[in-house]
Amino acid sequence: KSVVSRGQGKPIIAAIVCAQASYLRDHGREIPILLIDDLASELDKAARHISAEAILGIQAQVFFTAIEQSDLPERVGECAQRFHAEQGQISASSG
Repeated sequence: KSVVSRGQGKPIIAAIVCAQASYLRDHGREIPILLIDDLASELDKAARHISAEAILGIQAQVFFTAIEQSDLPERVGECAQRFHAEQGQISASSG
């Protein structure tokens, strides 16, 4: 029996999602809208970067959530519109 940790599994799942979205795009289907919840959880900086680059590389509309803005790789911030949610209120975030 082989088991991977959650930290090892997240990049694997990201790769599978990217492959599926690319398949849909390449076969004339609509590219799905992706929601990536708490990418930073249980991933080191290198794994976050690799996973984010793969996800951004499929050129889909992507929603990333994070506890702190600094939890997301810089590249996500460079091409993102940011929002802040707190106590049920959502507002545009300037940075």
